[in-house]
Amino acid sequence: MDRNKFLLVFTLILCMINSAFSQVKVIPLSSAKEINGYGVYYALPKTVLNIEVQVLKTQNIKGPYSDYAKKYLGLNKVIKTNSNKYEITNVIIKPSYIPDADQYYYVEIDEKASKETKSVLMSLTESGLIMGVNDKLFKRKINKSDKKYISGNFDYNSVFNYYLSPDVVEHIDTVFTRVDVDTSTIEKQIFNTVLINKTSEDKAKEIADEIMRIKESRYKLLTGFQEVSYDKGAIEYMDSQLKKISDDDLKLFTGVKLEKKFTYHYTYIPNSDIKDELITPLFKFSESSGVHDLSSSIGEKVNIKVINMKTTDKFNNVIKKNYDTKKEKRSKGFYYRIPDYGNVSIIYNKEEYFKSDFLINQFGIVTFLPANKSEIKFYPNTGSIKNVVIEK
Repeated sequence: MDRNKFLLVFTLILCMINSAFSQVKVIPLSSAKEINGYGVYYALPKTVLNIEVQVLKTQNIKGPYSDYAKKYLGLNKVIKTNSNKYEITNVIIKPSYIPDADQYYYVEIDEKASKETKSVLMSLTESGLIMGVNDKLFKRKINKSDKKYISGNFDYNSVFNYYLSPDVVEHIDTVFTRVDVDTSTIEKQIFNTVLINKTSEDKAKEIADEIMRIKESRYKLLTGFQEVSYDKGAIEYMDSQLKKISDDDLKLFTGVKLEKKFTYHYTYIPNSDIKDELITPLFKFSESSGVHDLSSSIGEKVNIKVINMKTTDKFNNVIKKNYDTKKEKRSKGFYYRIPDYGNVSIIYNKEEYFKSDFLINQFGIVTFLPANKSEIKFYPNTGSIKNVVIEK
């Protein structure tokens, strides 16, 4: 099975114990009063659901001259106000596997069996999940863990600054001064230079005039109005540069729309006691402000819904009839799991953003093999048996 998200590195631990397998006894730690003798511990896995939520943020930023777009450029469809919009674009759920704290076992070896020539070979994962008994060691792939990518804040003031015209303009006044000298009158011209602030409308008109000049320049360039004969590459380059300047100027009137992607990660472990279905909130979400913690007063809850499919109920009834664990006194062999399926969905505002079935180990049942000599190979992700050979 390839669903081994949790198993980052598999270290196979060989437990070579000189004994006859018939004298190996497996004890559940949940029912063991005390542990005596020599042995080794192993665990069965439980399923963890790793949830990745992808959110798209769309920022509408008003242009500084949007109020004059209609007057100078004849534009009606422009951004009038700054706004943010968030939407959940995708949800991905991948299972991983960790040792189940309720399913640890102790494999006890009788000291009297040390004279026997046979041995028991066990292979475990790094976290103690059982992989095989008297089976050949095998390797598994290493999976890199996901990283969380969160974009930084956006500076509204930096959007248009590069293209804005200066706030002031140089204004030159000419002052005439008449001076009487004897019987003559001399007129002097004095140039008084001052800086005055331009109004928003003045700056808007200036940018609009520039857009029209660029439009005219592109027309002349593409229709061959210029006297210089340019090659195709030069014309295309000049036209693209003029278009870029014009588009940037135009954004001062129309505004801009920016998009950012955010990724959030959550972990959910279904409880083994879910009999039918359970709905659990993961986080809160607002279309105007994005993702929030459950403690926040902003947003609506995004829930995970898990339904126990109960496909192993019939097996469980049969097992209970054949084995009364409280009265059963003969030695038990290795415990293994029969996992069950769960239907998992992510719901926000009554809309399903994800729905799929997963093997949920803790929804299944745990039973055991007879304490005979055996060769067993387990699925380490579920604790179920892949191959088994039992000698009578």
